[in-house]
Amino acid sequence: MKIVVCDDDEKFLKEFKTVLQERLTSLKIEAELTMYSTGKKLVEVCEQEEIDVLFLDIDMPEVDGFKIAESVRKKELNCLIVFCSNYSDFVFKSFRYEPFSFLCKENYQEQLSDVMKRIYEKWNSRKKEFTYQIKGGGVRIKQRDILYIDTSNHKIFIHTIDEVYEFREKLSFVEEELDAQKFVKINSGCIVNLAHIYKIHENLITLKNKQILTISRSNKKKVKDKFFDFLER
Repeated sequence: MKIVVCDDDEKFLKEFKTVLQERLTSLKIEAELTMYSTGKKLVEVCEQEEIDVLFLDIDMPEVDGFKIAESVRKKELNCLIVFCSNYSDFVFKSFRYEPFSFLCKENYQEQLSDVMKRIYEKWNSRKKEFTYQIKGGGVRIKQRDILYIDTSNHKIFIHTIDEVYEFREKLSFVEEELDAQKFVKINSGCIVNLAHIYKIHENLITLKNKQILTISRSNKKKVKDKFFDFLER
């Protein structure tokens, strides 16, 4: 797990690093920990590297925590964001950036263990892979990278963030191999990753990449219920 912390208060940054390392050791979580004191440098790093967890101060000069979070979300980076601040007014403003959690600096030490436990559980679940066999070997795809899966002419098409994988198999077999809490069948020939849904309106799903998929009438209620349950977790 790669964890990045950014705060312009270097004294707090040093203290937070020590406490976080203690919590990680106590919870037996292996992680690569990197600290930044400027948001500008972190934005550059986010463009080049995959980060699992971001602890962000909000009130920073030049590039603040919200701007960093906005940059991360625009690039569809699948990292967990935790805002850290002394200003409770920022809590509601932070919602638009889909944070995993919010830490108050005054009592963050009391909250940090619980936050890291939940982060680790979510991160661990994202590691799950879908595997299928091809001539001469096998292919592994991270389930978190799958946007949706559909079928046509007895072939399966797995649409991911970067490319489309094609092979012969029944959709029912693929469905059994997926994490049932993260995927939903929207019609007889299509399964969607709930994490990549932007919105549902009537019988249409808009994905975060702006692609639109159709929900069958018989699946409409089930899909909406499962999506709202997913958002509440």
